Amino acid sequence: MKKENIFLEFFDKNNLQVISRKDNVNLWNEVIDSLPLRPVKYLNSTIDYYIKYLEDQGEICNDISCVILSDSKPIGIWPLSVSKKKSPLMLSSHGNPVMEPLFTKCPKKTFKNNTKKCFTTASQIADNIGLKDWISSSSMLDNSSVSYWHQICMSSNASLSSFHELYIDLEQPIEKIKSNFRKSYKPLVSLGEKLWKIDVINQSSLSTVIEDHINEFCLLHEDVSGKKTRSTESWNFQKNAILDNEAFSICLRDDKNKLIGAAHFTHTLDQGVYAIAAYDRSLFHKPLGHSVQYAAIKELKKIGCKWYYLGRRSYKNDMPQPTDKEMSISKFKEGFSTNIFPSFVFKIPSTL
Repeated sequence: MKKENIFLEFFDKNNLQVISRKDNVNLWNEVIDSLPLRPVKYLNSTIDYYIKYLEDQGEICNDISCVILSDSKPIGIWPLSVSKKKSPLMLSSHGNPVMEPLFTKCPKKTFKNNTKKCFTTASQIADNIGLKDWISSSSMLDNSSVSYWHQICMSSNASLSSFHELYIDLEQPIEKIKSNFRKSYKPLVSLGEKLWKIDVINQSSLSTVIEDHINEFCLLHEDVSGKKTRSTESWNFQKNAILDNEAFSICLRDDKNKLIGAAHFTHTLDQGVYAIAAYDRSLFHKPLGHSVQYAAIKELKKIGCKWYYLGRRSYKNDMPQPTDKEMSISKFKEGFSTNIFPSFVFKIPSTL
């Protein structure tokens, strides 16, 4: 696989001034903190987790994420990687479609010029590694119009697929959020609160409590999966995210204090994301997920998050076609949502 500096040559070729994310983690964090909207997928901890996940799946992931500079000052960030499992090489944002670069409040001309340079760089890298086309994405959360990145993609003869993303508006009062739940969910939430002991594991928890929780969560996940599907290091990423106040977990325990359910949520001050969960299969007929979701909503509101991203609402005619399990899970999540926003995936010719 080609070395990182070979790919970085394309940034230079397009006069795109950048520095590496992995060598400037603190600067990346500073840029995130100054963004108008701070999505979870752009966090250092999220990127590091994705990289480890890909490596656990046997992929070699070359992280070329960068901080974008203008006059030597940081103005943006761009998660980007080239990975390989078999062949061909893949251009992505660590396994996800290439995400658009995000910029601080800089002059409009600077923003547009650098966005164009990023797009051209991605196309040239894709062409160089032998891809006929590459995949990118864009969303409309907190935007009244499609992004400039979206416009560039479509002007470059991209084909477009649209999807539906489920959110909860956390700036609404908790009573209004709960009143918006699917009718059948409301008594189940109340029942779950009576049946289970519900704990929140967050940064304020003792470090030993966090450590024990991750170990117990891991064992529950293995038991539910029937095998070990994740490395110890990937679980440590989740532990560190809690310690760094970028994540929390919701735990359900029965009357014997046995862990019967747990879910992990990552967050910024703008957005919370439902990441992973495991529940005792023998209790699937009980209101496990309902209780966890309501507890997570309350915790995210306490943190001050504006939006809670539940996941995609899958439909039968989506392409690629979702599985029955994906359809069922998304329908369950829809029962909590207050908003559905469109997201877009672009298939872009590599040769401009």
